[in-house]
Amino acid sequence: MSISKIVITGGPCAGKTTGMSWIQNAFTERGYRVLFIPETATELISGGVAPWICESNEEYQRCQMELQLAKEKTFTYAASKMNTCED
Repeated sequence: MSISKIVITGGPCAGKTTGMSWIQNAFTERGYRVLFIPETATELISGGVAPWICESNEEYQRCQMELQLAKEKTFTYAASKMNTCED
């Protein structure tokens, strides 16, 4: 099974949510299973880990990178264990 990844970036009001909706619909219609990893910076900040609280911006970025990589690893593993949409 092949797992493809698409990265969506952009500032506020850049159309990321609209793009995600389009991707969900277009690829699901073609028989693909689509997974989304929640945005890491918002997740950290809403959980109380913010750049202005951490020892330095570098330490905050390290937290963000570590969480992002862990989530990607988990989602990739989960995707590899899922049945295809046709099942």
